[in-house]
Amino acid sequence: VQMSVVQLLVGVLSCADQLLQKTFLANPMGIMRLMDFLGGSEEMLRNECLLLLDSLVQQNEELQTIASFNAAFEHLFDIINEEQHQGVIVHDCLQLCRNLLQGNPFTQRYFRETSCVERLSELLCTPGLHPVTCERACSIIWALCSDSSPQDTAASQTLIASCRILEVLLATALEPDNSSEQRSAALSGLEVSITRNHTSQEILWASSPDALERLTSAAFSDEDPMVKRAAVALLQSAVLVPFSEPQDWNPTQKRLAEGVLSGTGVFGRLISTLVPEQWDHSCHLLQLMD
Repeated sequence: VQMSVVQLLVGVLSCADQLLQKTFLANPMGIMRLMDFLGGSEEMLRNECLLLLDSLVQQNEELQTIASFNAAFEHLFDIINEEQHQGVIVHDCLQLCRNLLQGNPFTQRYFRETSCVERLSELLCTPGLHPVTCERACSIIWALCSDSSPQDTAASQTLIASCRILEVLLATALEPDNSSEQRSAALSGLEVSITRNHTSQEILWASSPDALERLTSAAFSDEDPMVKRAAVALLQSAVLVPFSEPQDWNPTQKRLAEGVLSGTGVFGRLISTLVPEQWDHSCHLLQLMD
């Protein structure tokens, strides 16, 4: 009976999603019951609940919050461990995690405060991680660090940096044998993890002395256009902007500037990769160094 009810709700959701969302908001015990199914021992019922919840919580902050505060993240990471970090069910769990976090400061804060970032780090450190698993894990990082206040973003970035996630993302992004999607997802994860956070940037560069040079190299010479664009976006948004006067540059900006002034041409080669809307930022930095 439980399986039939969940399957029926999945069908209703496909044609009347907003009405069903309102129904669950009026009866929050329904979400709690779905959490019981999610943490139960019936795998088929659990898997159907994953599909239902994934669609149910999208773009609905209240349902996201109710589900999260009823141990949704804990159940999802338990399932990921049970599935040994691989398979379609793990992908579904990670997608639901992302949807619970997207644009919701309450669930983002809960995720930080309940060891979920540490569990995400354990997943990313799994040897031979499937590319799709890696991509969806990176999408969680993006959701955790975007659409939130500067204070919440900084808190998420600090925790990510303390859990060795930056090192794992860097290694994934710079491994040429990885897929384009996997490498670009890792670069995007790095981008949101260090943007406007000088401490996180320095932790990243300290983890690999040649990281900045290798990322710059990827931005202007990588053969994969998807990786190239992602590397440019990382350097542009996370490293080079916002600009300030030279005396106020962060250590990463100083390293790039020293490369230009010493004649290595690192930044000059980077400019050749930029799309027109990025040229203003590049010209601004060169003017400041003049």
